Amino acid sequence: MAMARQGSLLDYGSIIEGLRFREEFITRDEELALLDRIQSLEFQEMRMRGVVTKRRVIHYGVNYSFETFKATPGAPIPSFLLAVRERSAEFARVDAEDLAEALVTEY
Repeated sequence: MAMARQGSLLDYGSIIEGLRFREEFITRDEELALLDRIQSLEFQEMRMRGVVTKRRVIHYGVNYSFETFKATPGAPIPSFLLAVRERSAEFARVDAEDLAEALVTEY
């Protein structure tokens, strides 16, 4: 059964200065492949100020603790996210290596 597409959250008639938007940044097939990989990941609970939040996360490149407010080196960005990082870097007009962190969040 196909999932219904979410309606637009943006009014394309009103431009927000500095905002760039690209319809279909990833294809439907790429989205499904990413979801398939993400569903197999082992998420960790996220705590903020001693409270378990209503989301679970996986940090790549940089770990950040909302308990200590400190960043530490994290696991490398996995290969299945590298193509998205490359495309994101091109879109943002930066080097891919400058996009040093990936945060995957499950709500």
